[in-house]
Amino acid sequence: MNSVSNNPYRGINTTTQNNNIQTNIKPQINKVESTQQQVVENFVNKIKEEIEKAQLICIKIVKGEYVSKSELDFISKKYPDMKQLTENSLKDYDRIIKELKLCKNHEEIEKVLSKFSKEILPSAKNDYINQLQSKLKNTVLQEIIKFSEKIKLEIQKAENIALKMVKGEEISPKEENFLKQKYPNIEKIYQQTTRYIERLKIDLKNCKTEQERQLILSKEIKNLELEKNALSSTEIKFKSIAIKEVEQLLKNNKENIKKLQVIVFKIISDKSLNKSDEKFISEEYPNIKEVIIDERKNYQYLNELSKNDKNKDKVLSDTIKDIEYQIKNGRINEYQAMIKKIIIENIKRERKDSINYYMNLYLNMIFTTVTENKIAVITLIVIILVIANFYR
Repeated sequence: MNSVSNNPYRGINTTTQNNNIQTNIKPQINKVESTQQQVVENFVNKIKEEIEKAQLICIKIVKGEYVSKSELDFISKKYPDMKQLTENSLKDYDRIIKELKLCKNHEEIEKVLSKFSKEILPSAKNDYINQLQSKLKNTVLQEIIKFSEKIKLEIQKAENIALKMVKGEEISPKEENFLKQKYPNIEKIYQQTTRYIERLKIDLKNCKTEQERQLILSKEIKNLELEKNALSSTEIKFKSIAIKEVEQLLKNNKENIKKLQVIVFKIISDKSLNKSDEKFISEEYPNIKEVIIDERKNYQYLNELSKNDKNKDKVLSDTIKDIEYQIKNGRINEYQAMIKKIIIENIKRERKDSINYYMNLYLNMIFTTVTENKIAVITLIVIILVIANFYR
């Protein structure tokens, strides 16, 4: 048995020796590890760059931008899963575009966009496939939003053409064909609006007073507010325009009535009409002269009353009250009432003019002789008393 003293490693400090070995080897190990880490990092970065490149190619395809053959070959060979996602996104795009082309108003467009937006949900995973899917869906959404803006502009164009027709403005044959071929639904709304305006005009025409007309308009405005949730924005727009058109019509009618009053007064007073007056009544009230003749015949008995009849003023006053009563009870309209009142007022004026004429005649005669005849003074006083008594 070998003794301890014969051991060749006897007296050597093994701990120190091991430490020296580790010290010499560690830098070499670290160097190897650093090199391997760099290789791994380079490889990972290269993969990231390739994935980013592939994603950009896919997005370009969805956007409809130019993609070279080498780029197509790159994603086809190295990232076929990405290529498949891109093809699916293109199918989504085509599907949504077809739906948008069928939209007939702004509300339908918003529904399509909202529906697709809800399909774009954040991915639970963070791998490159899910990232690409999210990017592609957002790209598709941006593209269909751009396309929807074009559709909205077309709808706006169709609405403007139809609104011109509602207002009685001329449109070109090209505009008419565009409306009929691409947006027959808007043309239908135009036709409905035209019928609505005509019905409203008839209702207003049948009104006996301005108050009745205002009540009808107020009711229509209130109904429009109540119907807003059930109508499309196009229908609301057209109905609002229709109400404004009728309001303008009533405003014009008021101005016409004022002008007509002046003309009626001229006719009743046997004054000549100018060319503008003649044109106005021929276009707006072609039968006005015949109506005035008939109404004057109806009140002929008032002219036949004695000019000195003290009850004549009361008779005229009662006649005016009767006209107001007829308006209130719907027996005559304001147009007829206006003619009747002007005839009555003209009779009053003629009576006063007649009295003023004789009074001026007597005054002229008296004042020319007052210095020569004291009886003239007495006559003047008597006339003044008679006139004062007449107007009581």
